[in-house]
Amino acid sequence: MQHLRESWDDYQDAVEDDPEVGEDGFFFDFAPDELHKANISGATHDIEMAQNAADPVLHGVSGRPGITLVAYLRVSIAWGGMPGWSFKPDQAPAALAALRVRPDF
Repeated sequence: MQHLRESWDDYQDAVEDDPEVGEDGFFFDFAPDELHKANISGATHDIEMAQNAADPVLHGVSGRPGITLVAYLRVSIAWGGMPGWSFKPDQAPAALAALRVRPDF
């Protein structure tokens, strides 16, 4: 929650300095992307905060344009927290099988 508050405050300050910054809306950097998670400089998965939706679209998720937060959580849980393996399931490590579950939400 603190990160969201600080991000919002930074956004408000930036818009105050340059109103054009606000034209695209406020995107909250919700989580690191696949590269960051692999200790490689990357980007973030972002949520557009102006959306009036219970299940907002996550922006910046590689290979999953338009995926919503809930859909991303489902695929993540289904793949033991490693959703990238869903693109190459035949190459997934055997140890991952014990972590996989089918979410019921």
